[in-house]
Amino acid sequence: MSQPTQQLASLVVGTSLEDLPPEIVHEAKRGLLDFVGCALIGSRFPDADIIAGVVQEQGGAPQASAIGRGFRTSALNAALVNGTLGHLLDYDDTQLETKIHATTPTAAAILALAEANGRSGCDVLLAYVLGYEVAVRAVRVVAPSHYDFGWHVTGSAGVFGAAAGAGRLLGLDAATLTMALGVAATQSSGFRENFGTMSKPFHAGKAAMNGLLAALLASRGFTASPRVFESEIGWAGATSDDPKPERLVEAWGERWAIARNSIKPYACGLVSHPVIDGCLVMRDRHGVKPADVASIALEVHELALRLTGKPEPTTGLEGKFSIFHCAAIALTDGQATEDQFTDERVRDPQIVALRRLASATINPELKQSQAVIRLTTRDGRTIVERVEAQKGIPQNPLDDAELEAKFRANAEPVLGPDRTRQVAQQLWTIDQAASVAPLLGLLG
Repeated sequence: MSQPTQQLASLVVGTSLEDLPPEIVHEAKRGLLDFVGCALIGSRFPDADIIAGVVQEQGGAPQASAIGRGFRTSALNAALVNGTLGHLLDYDDTQLETKIHATTPTAAAILALAEANGRSGCDVLLAYVLGYEVAVRAVRVVAPSHYDFGWHVTGSAGVFGAAAGAGRLLGLDAATLTMALGVAATQSSGFRENFGTMSKPFHAGKAAMNGLLAALLASRGFTASPRVFESEIGWAGATSDDPKPERLVEAWGERWAIARNSIKPYACGLVSHPVIDGCLVMRDRHGVKPADVASIALEVHELALRLTGKPEPTTGLEGKFSIFHCAAIALTDGQATEDQFTDERVRDPQIVALRRLASATINPELKQSQAVIRLTTRDGRTIVERVEAQKGIPQNPLDDAELEAKFRANAEPVLGPDRTRQVAQQLWTIDQAASVAPLLGLLG
């Protein structure tokens, strides 16, 4: 009987677009639209200058577009750049249960390969859904200890999504895709110690590049172990204290992981979003102004304090992982876009002063998507706001109009209004494209 890694490869190869419900195909379009927008706005930042500059300097066959950067490079290099840009602002979608940003490494690899090979929009949608599924299932195999050990799952497990999606796009058979997963496993990387630095989004870029490389190598006969998920000395056994490889294949097709995708309304760590939601209500519904605030008591899930509990961020990147900064900018600015997470905004004296009025405690009764905000005003009032389901998660999703508004806000500074509308329309109708190359050419 075949092993879980081989079974997974067979399931990926054996799934067609017709097997996907219409709502899953639509969710895939939403994910691609969001990824492209996040990569476009990410392309404007200094981090992007560094990685794009190195890639341009090193050269590469002009096969695929570096999103928002105005040049073409090899598919591998494009996957690296675009994967990094997509995660650069921490604005890309998240699968809440597994904490993985599964879209970015998967989509970056698939779109680069599809542009280079002139594949259709339907090919891309199928490869994306399957890659997303594999990435999420890989995390489930090694959860929770893998994350607790310090692995950043977007990098360490995202590489499998990129490999599976690229392998499906290349038309690999099950045996060859099994090899691709093995080659991907040996390139798995990314540590949570690098959160708040330029290396965090680089994890996503490397996962995209490494997964695509794994599929390309396997397509030419490159080999690896066919047991990387089930072997005690394979990927799962080496990075988890209780791996469950059967989770790779159980209930395949019954509930697609992308149906639980969370699209972010705010450009920071997802677990801080309930705090932002609550503080926005304080500002917009209760009329609280920064000058009114005497103290802010935040009650959050344990994970929110563990991942975003930095009380004194000093850079924009660190601000993305500070619920204290998130509370301050939500109350002051009424929004949490990339403009609220610059070095200048994090160091603004008004924001620093307000941030220092905030405290945080763990409420064991709260879910990750919940928070309680207790704000005391200088005139002695106490206002309490409880967030039951943060904006953007499946229980309280961004609708298509809200998602497109986010896309326009991200894309227009790079593409301008006319090209932004053109790209959005083509992404919403990507299933009608005989080749995605013209669409992706608009993004360079």
